[in-house]
Amino acid sequence: MKLADVKRLAVRGGYNIRFALPNGLECLVDCHGVARVPGLNAPPSFNLEQQLAGAQVFIVEAVPRPGQRKSADPKRQLLSRSQLEEWVSPADGAGLSAEE
Repeated sequence: MKLADVKRLAVRGGYNIRFALPNGLECLVDCHGVARVPGLNAPPSFNLEQQLAGAQVFIVEAVPRPGQRKSADPKRQLLSRSQLEEWVSPADGAGLSAEE
């Protein structure tokens, strides 16, 4: 699973996807496919693609679609790496379905 796959999932599914970085920071891939590291004030001394390879836990948060009522408590799911890889993988129809 590559960062581009996570970005594609975030855009297609309307999700914000978060994962922890080893240095104590967190990466956020938003529903527009933009990967950000909040709290980073300078160019990073690490490669985000390599950091993703080591991530084992992901928080997936559904973002309300335009015209959809915003709930006070957005839907969040805690996924393991293997679960997120199943969502990302289009092989055998195991990827993200149209309803998701």
